[in-house]
Amino acid sequence: MSMQNDAGETILYIAAENGVMDLFCFLLSFCDLEIIKIRSKSDMNAFHVAAKRGNLEIVREILNICPEACKLCDSSSTSSLYFASVQDHLDVVNAILDVDVSSMMIVRKNGKTALHNAARYDILHIVKALIERDSAIVCIKDRKGQTALHMGCKRPKYFSS
Repeated sequence: MSMQNDAGETILYIAAENGVMDLFCFLLSFCDLEIIKIRSKSDMNAFHVAAKRGNLEIVREILNICPEACKLCDSSSTSSLYFASVQDHLDVVNAILDVDVSSMMIVRKNGKTALHNAARYDILHIVKALIERDSAIVCIKDRKGQTALHMGCKRPKYFSS
């Protein structure tokens, strides 16, 4: 199960990325957290890619057997919650927070949380979901001393004239 292709992807990773639920569940029965943690050359593991793609049922399956997956990060300390938030997958965000609300406090190497970028890109229902779970997240500053409120006051580049 730990064999990787040239892109560093395991079979479990590919099934998670493509949302092939039946195959994923079958493969998962042979896996443990160590297999889930294997990162591809893109620096993501099976949980990261499922969250980023919005594959809710696969995210739930992983969380059912390995709730500690909520804390897994890539080399820049990016969590699955961050990936799901940036891609606007509210159902995945809520599934992760239902298992481990503290995972929202994971900060990337640049100091940003999932809330920073959700606020920056005006993904309001993600912003609300995160703040409703634990309002202390609004006080976290990134490496530039900015909170999510600072980020929310910036306009995305693609909106500037």
